[in-house]
Amino acid sequence: MNPADAPLFASLDQAVEDFCRFMQNLPPEATTQRDQGPMEVLAHLVFYHELYVAQAQAFLAGTSVDLPKGRYSE
Repeated sequence: MNPADAPLFASLDQAVEDFCRFMQNLPPEATTQRDQGPMEVLAHLVFYHELYVAQAQAFLAGTSVDLPKGRYSE
C-alpha cells in the first residue's frame, strides 16, 4: 500500500465502523425487510465490497472476473 493512501483507508475503516454502530443501535422494527431499509443497504454494501475485492484481485493477478448477472429481485 502506498503510504499516501493511509488516510483514505483510515477514513473508509471509520465509515464502516460508524455504519456498523448505526446498524447495531437500530430498534428491531427498523430492520424488517422493505424496499430500501437498513438491511438492504447493508446487503448492497457487502455485495459491492466483495465484488470490488474480487475485481482488484483479478486485476493484480492479470485475470478477469465474472460479473454477476440477474436482478436484485431475483
